Amino acid sequence: MALIIVALLSVLLALLYKFSMAPYRSFKDRGIVHEPPKPFIGNLSLRVLFGRTPFIQMLIDNYQKFKEHKIYGFYNIREPFFVLHDTELIKKVFIQDFDHFTNHRSLIPEFSESLFSKCLIVLKDDKWREMRNTLTPSFTGSKLKTMFELINECSVEGIRYIESQLKNSNGLKIELEMKDYFERFANDVIASAAFGIKVNSFVNKNNEFYKAGQSVAHFSGVAVIKVIPLNTT
Repeated sequence: MALIIVALLSVLLALLYKFSMAPYRSFKDRGIVHEPPKPFIGNLSLRVLFGRTPFIQMLIDNYQKFKEHKIYGFYNIREPFFVLHDTELIKKVFIQDFDHFTNHRSLIPEFSESLFSKCLIVLKDDKWREMRNTLTPSFTGSKLKTMFELINECSVEGIRYIESQLKNSNGLKIELEMKDYFERFANDVIASAAFGIKVNSFVNKNNEFYKAGQSVAHFSGVAVIKVIPLNTT
């Protein structure tokens, strides 16, 4: 009896493994380089799924690993993604052959209430066209020149912050956390150019606009897991 149970469990495990690996032939059949996928989760790591490692860090690591290739593959759970490196290939997809690549395949469902689900690169078809037509007038030559002045002001504030840090160090070296520095710079640029608000996150480190931006940009493990079931079809 025990032997029969063991045999049945072995068969069930084998079938389960076969089912979990069934979608992972897309890149192999096409000769596309990729990391060996793991059952059920593809190329996502458990550290990313549970919020221990930022998703963007995983993308950066993959970029560095495959930077010698024009294209590589990535399995988002059970869905294959083609990632382009070659600039000429990117130009063909986004410009020359754009009619054949009208929609992006996004990690965020279109019906999600997330702020990122309303981004131009996530929207599709008519919604994308409507949003593009809404945004295009904001990027005319004259308006870009105005934005440049605002961005330059934020750059000056960033330089003043570094100068103050050097002055307070009494001639010694300083450690500058570049991620935090550019997060604050980007925050000030968005606040100034898009909302007409001057916040100076280098001086007022915990201003409300900066804290709101951090809450939007940083995903918790729970938030990542919420998205996963919606991308397994």
